Amino acid sequence: MGLLSYTKKAWKWLLLVLIAIPMLVRIGGASELSSHTYLNEVKHTKAITTKAIVELVVQETRSTLIFPSSFEALKIQIQVIGSAGSEYYYRASVLYKARNLITGMVKEQRCFILSQTGSITDTYLCSGDGAE
Repeated sequence: MGLLSYTKKAWKWLLLVLIAIPMLVRIGGASELSSHTYLNEVKHTKAITTKAIVELVVQETRSTLIFPSSFEALKIQIQVIGSAGSEYYYRASVLYKARNLITGMVKEQRCFILSQTGSITDTYLCSGDGAE
C-alpha cells in the first residue's frame, strides 16, 4: 500500500507541475503583449523616437529566440541612413548574448532596416561570434 500512495503523490505533483508551468509562462507573456500594443501604436505615427526604435528591435530580436528570457543586450546602435523621402530611413543593430539548444550562450548581431515611421522593412543576422 505504501508504494501505491507514493505513486499517487508523484502523479499529483506531476499534474500540478504540468498545469502550473504553462500558466506561469502565460502570465510572463502578458507584459510583452502590452509592450507590443504600444509599439504598434508608435509604428503608425509620423515620427519615431530613438527609445521606440530600441524597444522595437529588442522585442523583435527576443521574438526570434528559443529562450527569450536569456536575452542580454550588449550594444545597440541606430543610424539615420536616408532622407525623409527615401524608403529606408534607419538602420539599427543589436549585439546580444542568448542561450541556444546546442552550445549554450552565444553572441550574435541582428540588423534591422526601418522606415521613417518605424516599420521594419528588413532584418537579418549580421554576424555570430559563436559559443562562449
